[in-house]
Amino acid sequence: MPLIEARALTKTYTMGQQSVHALAGVSLDVEAGEFVAIMGASGSGKSTLMNILGCLDQPDTGEYRLAGEAVQRMGLADRASHTPAELSGGQQQRVAIARALVNQPQLILADEPTGALDTRTSEDIMGLLAELNAQGITVVLVTHEHDVAAWARRRLVFRDGLLVEDAAQPGHVASVVDA
Repeated sequence: MPLIEARALTKTYTMGQQSVHALAGVSLDVEAGEFVAIMGASGSGKSTLMNILGCLDQPDTGEYRLAGEAVQRMGLADRASHTPAELSGGQQQRVAIARALVNQPQLILADEPTGALDTRTSEDIMGLLAELNAQGITVVLVTHEHDVAAWARRRLVFRDGLLVEDAAQPGHVASVVDA
């Protein structure tokens, strides 16, 4: 059984008189232990999908199951906490990852985990996520950056609310992580 099962997810946002179809019937599975990168242009639906996978939002229609359990209307947005403002961006990312690891999760969802970080710090963060994945934790991340996506074993590409590419990346960077 897949860790993540999404079936025919739709999500539409209304802005004034216009409707935007953020997700238009997206279906996908993520197996336990996978490392998946979600890519696409701004407005493609990747962050909307991430919010649904993280139980911060609900699809308009469709079904989402996590470890075999339906998760609709279990929104957790009220549990968000603030990161201390005096930390650097890299320190904030490390604290966020450490906080996520306290409960020994099976799954880490990371939306632009290297956004606004320098190259070295980005590599450190990606190396940490790769190590966690090597320990059996499933990692799903959203990124605009191809070098960040290269760490994943699988790449999903979104366009206009649709999953347009689902490709394995056999030569992913994570295989050469240095300790």
